[in-house]
Amino acid sequence: MIRIGLGSSLRCPKAPLCAGLKGQSQASVLVKQLSTFSVLRARMEPSGPKPIRPVPKRKGIDLSPLERAKEKFDNYNKDPKFKRKAAIVLIGFYLVTALFGIRYLYETKHRATGEPSKNKSLEEALKEAEEMTGQDTTAVYDGLAEEYDSKIRWEEFLSSIWLRRRQLMKHVSGDALEVSCGTGRNVPYLHTDKVTSLTFVDSSTPMLQVAKAKFDKKYGDFHPVQFVQGKAEDLVAIASKSGQKFDTVFESFGLCSHENPDLALQNFGKLLKPGGKIVLLEHGRSTNDSMNRRMDEKAERRAKEWGCRWNLDIKAIVERSGLEIVEEERFHFGTTYFYVLKPKGSGANSSTSS
Repeated sequence: MIRIGLGSSLRCPKAPLCAGLKGQSQASVLVKQLSTFSVLRARMEPSGPKPIRPVPKRKGIDLSPLERAKEKFDNYNKDPKFKRKAAIVLIGFYLVTALFGIRYLYETKHRATGEPSKNKSLEEALKEAEEMTGQDTTAVYDGLAEEYDSKIRWEEFLSSIWLRRRQLMKHVSGDALEVSCGTGRNVPYLHTDKVTSLTFVDSSTPMLQVAKAKFDKKYGDFHPVQFVQGKAEDLVAIASKSGQKFDTVFESFGLCSHENPDLALQNFGKLLKPGGKIVLLEHGRSTNDSMNRRMDEKAERRAKEWGCRWNLDIKAIVERSGLEIVEEERFHFGTTYFYVLKPKGSGANSSTSS
């Protein structure tokens, strides 16, 4: 019988040691098994440095910004929902581009051929807006009073008008008068610690009632405060009964709804105390010609639905008033106006920005 001892000197190569052995003795079978046993063979092989495997990159790690963006886009591109949304956005973009392109070509055709265009020139539209007869809009606002806030809420939120109202109310102090207060949309931004008295005026009694309920709920302990029904054109006559004057007269989106906005603004100045100021937040003509055309086209409809002529040239009205411009800003392509005004000669330093 052949005995084989497993010592440290025995090494099993990959080729079986028993390749030269003939027959099927126990020793030859054992040698065959040992020579093909991978675990034992690995332990018997000489130790030495093993090949170093490259560490695979982890997802999102050690990638350049461009590679990371490409990887993210590839992931999005595999999502069918993303593909549908992207297709809708692209189609919308092409449609809008085509619409403006057709409009441009249409206008260019009339300028080149001399054919009359159904669209008025800017000069004609501006003249028409100025000559549009102002009307008493009280009945319109009487009907809108109950639903006015719900109708205008999202429009003002999306256009950030609430920020402009906050800007307006920062300037209100002392004895303050709000003209065309409407449903009291400026009430949430009022700083009662800066005012000594408040007077709210509006031509619509239902609108005034909504404003009063809103004010009482938020500032029920504030005094003195009064709510007066009346038109801006009659302010001087109304105030003459008490002889009251104000440190601040303010208004938001009211000039467009007055029957005579020039007279209304002049009345604001007549009700100021020495050193008093007028603060206005208004909307009117844009600094963009295309937007002005759009506003002119819808001016009549807007006046019927909302009681305002939104394409008035507010800057021209302010300049005709003879008041001094202390601050001036415009937003939303110039359609939203912010003014701080004072009577000329009151010592205010004029500064404008747009």
